[in-house]
Amino acid sequence: MTPIYGFVRLPGVETSELVVERRRLLAFAQENEFRLAELFIVRRPGEGLSVWREMLARCRVSKIRNIVIPSLEHLHPATEMASDMRDILAKSIQGEVWVLDEPREMHTEQTEQPGVMAG
Repeated sequence: MTPIYGFVRLPGVETSELVVERRRLLAFAQENEFRLAELFIVRRPGEGLSVWREMLARCRVSKIRNIVIPSLEHLHPATEMASDMRDILAKSIQGEVWVLDEPREMHTEQTEQPGVMAG
């Protein structure tokens, strides 16, 4: 199975919410023949950039080409900024950023735009 990393931003939430999101990411991974190799979690306000950088560094070292997130809001609360961040992330890992709450057709159309490589 191909490894995939997960990324969630859940500052100040209950552990039960993290468990729900982790289960969703695991289910996606299993249904799509991935193995959730690691989950990167932003737990506190202000630590998003350091977690983001750590994830990118680990992707480069481990040659991970797939990342899954529950929704674009986990990248940034502003939709346009979150979409840009997804594109930057996909380009940085030379792969795919999968968004669970995004229709598959929409996801495919967006990732086929110039500058974003499909996984």
